[in-house]
Amino acid sequence: MKLHSLDMVLGERRQITLELIPRNTDDEIIISSANYLLICGDIVESSGVPTVDGLELTVTVEPKKEGTYTLEYHINIAGEIIIRRFYLYVKR
Repeated sequence: MKLHSLDMVLGERRQITLELIPRNTDDEIIISSANYLLICGDIVESSGVPTVDGLELTVTVEPKKEGTYTLEYHINIAGEIIIRRFYLYVKR
């Protein structure tokens, strides 16, 4: 199932995994490096390096306040930088 957003309750800690799927089954994807940013408004609340397992990138997030967050993955593949965004809606 493809999810681009997640509703959370303040105080939750969740693992979020991004899976990369090649367009062609013959394509080999090698992740050179990756990092993530957890952003609320204009403020980066946390950042780091996701756990990479094959084509899956996993981060653990625990938003510190209510609001709309963007979890932004930056992935370096074959000299290209791919950016993927995932939205978190945090409420009490």
